[in-house]
Amino acid sequence: MQSISAIVLVAVAAATSYALSIAYRAVWNRRRPDSTPTGFGGLLALYMLAAAALAGAPALVIAACGVVAAAAAVYWLDDAAGLPVRLRFAIQFGAGVAIGCLVLYPIYGPTAPLLGLSIAAGGLNIVLTNIVNFYDGADLNLATLMGLGAICGLLFAARDPLLVATAVMLLAFVVPFAWVNRKPRSLYLGDSGSLAFACLLTVAAMRYLASNGDIHPLIAAPLALPAMDVAFVFLLRIARREDLLSRNFHHLYQRLQAEKPGFAYLIPQFVSVALIMGMAAVLGLFGLHRFWAAAAAMAGVTPVLYLLSRRLFLRSPWLG
Repeated sequence: MQSISAIVLVAVAAATSYALSIAYRAVWNRRRPDSTPTGFGGLLALYMLAAAALAGAPALVIAACGVVAAAAAVYWLDDAAGLPVRLRFAIQFGAGVAIGCLVLYPIYGPTAPLLGLSIAAGGLNIVLTNIVNFYDGADLNLATLMGLGAICGLLFAARDPLLVATAVMLLAFVVPFAWVNRKPRSLYLGDSGSLAFACLLTVAAMRYLASNGDIHPLIAAPLALPAMDVAFVFLLRIARREDLLSRNFHHLYQRLQAEKPGFAYLIPQFVSVALIMGMAAVLGLFGLHRFWAAAAAMAGVTPVLYLLSRRLFLRSPWLG
């Protein structure tokens, strides 16, 4: 009976996501017909909040999800009209600090380690928000990353009811969105969506710290390629003396989208996760602890796959 109720709930959540995406696009196009609707992803924060409540999460964790929802609501203004850079970074950092403090408080209490880890969570949230934000530059690219993240959450956080519920709700949110998003310039998750998803990842990182080994480190596998891509392009743009805060078209997926037909630009994400999982499994067979196996797999697979992808599939592999 509970499984049937859960299926019905997920179906309702998915149908709601689809209906909201259609309604959001219609309202945006009516008011601003000259631009592509963006910022829909901010609603993901509400799905996170619902997942926390349905999973029976502690009050402090639910409060953390509430902070994310409030931050995403404010950050939506960046999609609608733009926010100053310093304010965007302040929101990213503040949301991360709140997540770290609220999620880890039951373990550390009001101590110096809690303060240090919360500040680290703020910095992590800035990094993750910008990695995710730069990955929202092509139809379906960020949706694919979110879908892979949700699948890895189901596979590698099975003992954490909150992350399982959040992964299910993330799929219920992103799959209907992806169906709409598959058509070019139809609807974007936007900066607020990038913030909401990054905050979800920060919550997962804090839950990992508090998990006592219940969460497998391979939950981070989908982030390896985006992190490598953003780091590579960051260094490239420094060498070219470009504005690091502006949009650009140097990322691997953007180059692949420009040079290859269809959705070929999504392939490296799937290949990366599959190879990382495979290599970690092999290393585990040799007795390596799963943390070091996962770390070695991500560190070994990602640079090779990334650089080979640029050399083999792009006409200007290194500097284009």
